[in-house]
Amino acid sequence: MTIDGGISEENAYERLNALYTNVQEQLKSFIKKRWKDGKRAPRTWRSVSEADKEDIFEGIEEEAVHNGIPLNLCVKSWGARYVGQTQWVMARNAA
Repeated sequence: MTIDGGISEENAYERLNALYTNVQEQLKSFIKKRWKDGKRAPRTWRSVSEADKEDIFEGIEEEAVHNGIPLNLCVKSWGARYVGQTQWVMARNAA
């Protein structure tokens, strides 16, 4: 079965899974860098500063495009916001 755009459902799942894995690694690196710099890493997504969120969204969108997922086309980065928000707690706990 193919999804609009001509990719298979399996390929779409693999791309999304790769994106989530890479986003978690990006977020863990962000958190560890803050700790290394002697700063606290926010426990909740809501506590992450807007400036940091914008940097995170940009990284997520770049990674998504690299994985063939055009999140950069989403208005006001809503796709990257969703991915960042859903992956934050897992990355925070794993860091």
